[in-house]
Amino acid sequence: MKWISFLLAALALSGQTALAQDAPIKSNTPNGLFGFMDDSTVIAQGVFNPIYTFLPIWSAGTQTLTQKMTLNYGVTDRFEAGLAVNAAPTVNAGNVNNSSVWNISLPMQYVFVQRMQNGPGFALVSTPAIGGEDFSQQPSNRQWSFDNHLVIDHDFDGRFFAGVNIGYTASNTDARSGRTPGGTLYLQGGGTLKVTSNFYWGLQFQISQQLNDFVSDPSGWAAFLGTSVAIPLSSYVTFSAAYMRQLAGRENDNPAARLNTQSFSQNIGRAALSFYF
Repeated sequence: MKWISFLLAALALSGQTALAQDAPIKSNTPNGLFGFMDDSTVIAQGVFNPIYTFLPIWSAGTQTLTQKMTLNYGVTDRFEAGLAVNAAPTVNAGNVNNSSVWNISLPMQYVFVQRMQNGPGFALVSTPAIGGEDFSQQPSNRQWSFDNHLVIDHDFDGRFFAGVNIGYTASNTDARSGRTPGGTLYLQGGGTLKVTSNFYWGLQFQISQQLNDFVSDPSGWAAFLGTSVAIPLSSYVTFSAAYMRQLAGRENDNPAARLNTQSFSQNIGRAALSFYF
């Protein structure tokens, strides 16, 4: 992590500037504008966008510390595709156990309406993924998932941005005890204010419904509230961070519980460094 701190310091000393008009993205807003949500902008055709993301998740004494590397590429001015790889050890009561989580995904985004100043945007994001856990043990668990969500957002005079993500994730786990299908319906929404040319601050919410089957048998829900910041360090580098906390939830197996920590985490963090070249 020392190289990240050094890079951030060097970029800060070189002078923080707003995203330039000739920067290799299709918008004058930075990556991570809505925290955990996607927005309706893509990188320009022929541009690479590597992103390093650190995702700490913790709940009920258990922590998962995910590091994720993503490489996106602008296929056209409306479509970008990428490859993301992440791995994370699971920590229980301060001790790293023998289980880990790994995941490989192929994020893809197509923009139907490109968001411009004082205008709306509309996009579709699809992400097939395959992963696993406990690969130190045999046989190990394997999981596939397929997430699809619609992105609708709006630019209000370049000073305030609002958006929603409406999505569904189907998943299936091949565990030692057998196959377990599942699904998650979710609604995310929020707004971001451009405080200065180099600082964006926002609030977001998320409501999720967990399913024991692909489309039926609800097992519980959870509601989250969070905040985010995005800081353009230069025309080609952006730092963003976000935090979300579960405020309410219900487990069908435990109706008296005020939070749903069986299907969802209680706290979710995100810090990302995004490059364009």
